Order: sequence, then C-alpha cells, then structure tokens
Amino acid sequence: AHGENNTVTSGYWKALYEDYMPNVEDGYTMESVFCITAAHGNKETKAFSATGSGGFAIMLGNTNSNYGSKETIQFIQHNGSTWCMAVTDIKPEVNRIYHVVGVWDKAAGELRCYVDGELAGTKECTGFKHMTTTKKYVTVCANHTNSSQNGSWNGSVFAARMYDHILTPEQIKSKYEMKVNFQIVK
Repeated sequence: AHGENNTVTSGYWKALYEDYMPNVEDGYTMESVFCITAAHGNKETKAFSATGSGGFAIMLGNTNSNYGSKETIQFIQHNGSTWCMAVTDIKPEVNRIYHVVGVWDKAAGELRCYVDGELAGTKECTGFKHMTTTKKYVTVCANHTNSSQNGSWNGSVFAARMYDHILTPEQIKSKYEMKVNFQIVK
C-alpha cells in the first residue's frame, strides 16, 4: 500500500478508487485468494470490491437478488444500466482457500469468473460504469462507499490484485498453480 489515502480499519482495508483504479474501460482483470471461516449466510459479502451505483466486485451472493444471484462465488460489474453477474455454481466451503479471477473482456462483451484456475461462470456485459458515489473506495474484506461499510467478509482475504489488462486462461491457471501450496495453519 502506498500514499496517504490508504486506510486499514477494523477488519477491512480501503484505498481511494482514483488512486488505485487502472484504466479499465478497455478490459481488466481482478484476482483474489480467500477463504470463509463460517458457513456463508444468505447475504451478499464482498472479498474485493469497488461498488456504489457502479463498479465491480468478487463476492459471494444471496438468493434474494433480482439478478438471478445465489449463495455462490461470483464476479460482478455494472454496465451502465444494470449489474452483470458472472455467477458460478460454487458455494464455498469453510476454511477452504479459493483462487478467484474476474475478467472483463470488452472486445468479447463478456465477464468471466475463474475459480481455482477453471472457467466457472460467464455473463454478457458490453459496458462499464464507474462508481458514482461521492467518495469511492477499492476495498478488501468489505464494500465501502461514502462513510458507510457494508458487505462485510466473514473470513480472510490473502491476496487482492487488479490488472489493467486481460489475463489469458493460461496465465490464470499458472497463478492458481502458484497458490496451490498455500494452506491455513491452525
């Protein structure tokens, strides 16, 4: 972390959106390695996010969403009129470490969500809308906009990376294989 705008708070980390946002309009990749420490309840929780009337997130969903979401790992992005959600069928297990990569391929008009090196969900998404809240943050272990925090993560996030380009499936698989030896020590 760099700069005076980085903030570590109780249980989550945030940085100003403008300080950390790469140029994403032509496509980008976000990566997170995480686990949950208790069974996921029926609520939206965010491992790595920047959402507030726009933006993107790697998260766990809920079954009450109007967007066809469920209690699984997913990658979401706002396209300017609605949320696009690359929903997987993977409901995370407690204390199991997951490597999740979200890709927005502008040229293909598609979101892709990879879990443990494999493509697990896709969704058509032809546009990108930046956050429009007054204060904008990129956040790990929660979602934070203006002066409120929501979507609190119930677990640990070991890595959160943003790329201003699209990683290939081979690059994603390679990054997952580097994570394989990572274990929780009790």
